[in-house]
Amino acid sequence: MLIRILAGAYGHRPDPEKSYIEKKDKDSDPFEVNDKEAARLIGLGIAEKAAVNTEKEPDKIYVPADPGGQDDDLEQLPIQKLRKMAKDLGLPADGSKAVLAEKIRNVSKIQQNQEVSDDLEEEGDETDISDKEAPPILQAADPEV
Repeated sequence: MLIRILAGAYGHRPDPEKSYIEKKDKDSDPFEVNDKEAARLIGLGIAEKAAVNTEKEPDKIYVPADPGGQDDDLEQLPIQKLRKMAKDLGLPADGSKAVLAEKIRNVSKIQQNQEVSDDLEEEGDETDISDKEAPPILQAADPEV
């Protein structure tokens, strides 16, 4: 099956008889793998099935975490691209341009809020204070003779 890598890198062994491995990434041309390996890579979300006479797809559109000032930019995109972006984000891809753009903006705002809260958690104290008890003090035991 012919596949194309979407994210990350994949070590492709073009000839199973030989030991060399070719690095494949999103910039690589589509390549052939067996059906079982293709199903595994597609299931992991790092590859997609490629058409036989495919051209390289342009880079995916990046939706910024804070689309401030770019509200009109989303609505200027073709509806097919908005639908693809919505599907990539796990959203239903139905509705008008305005509805799809609003859905994408809402998801990007949620992602931004999650990133901010994750950053705050990382900056916080390393001790777990959820039960309001101090952690036990562990010391080495006396040697047994």
